[in-house]
Amino acid sequence: MWSASTRTPCYGCGSKGFENWSGRTGVISIAALEERKGIQWVVQAMPKVLEEMPETRYWILGDGPYRCELEKQVRNLNVQNNVLFLGFQRDIEPYLAASDIALLLSWGEASPISILEFTAAGLPVLTSPHQPFPELIQPEWGQMVTEQDAEQVSRAIIRLLSDAAVRITRGAQGRAWATENHAWHQVARQYQTLIGSRL
Repeated sequence: MWSASTRTPCYGCGSKGFENWSGRTGVISIAALEERKGIQWVVQAMPKVLEEMPETRYWILGDGPYRCELEKQVRNLNVQNNVLFLGFQRDIEPYLAASDIALLLSWGEASPISILEFTAAGLPVLTSPHQPFPELIQPEWGQMVTEQDAEQVSRAIIRLLSDAAVRITRGAQGRAWATENHAWHQVARQYQTLIGSRL
């Protein structure tokens, strides 16, 4: 079973080192491994993605109580050669740099910091249509998909992986958005404005 202290895999699924997979076409999710984070919907879409793009790799960063179920799903779908569970990582920059698309098909979020991490890294983003994403996601760099529709999720992934120009453009737009709205100096200015309005 999964253990928070040891962070060991339940089934030994996806145990190859990341260094063996870097340089491949990659999609990434960074989240606590809980059902509401929607990792299972990306896994469900992977067989359809692999039919057209068999070299695609899905990197999952994070740990949690849902990991056993996810590993079981990966094995049942026979995609264990293309899905890597990387566990908790303090330094996520190398994994973001190696990725082409970021996904967060979750629900029940407040203000997910991973969206800022993805956009700051210049990655186009796919999310679910649940709050707060309708108010957060900009069409210039992100796209919402119905998370339980494996066909829709897979087509969105394939479309982005197949078009480098679109990926680069969306990634640049996302980085510009993150820099303009969420850089430290910008956040400080927003706080100063808020405090000043209450004096």
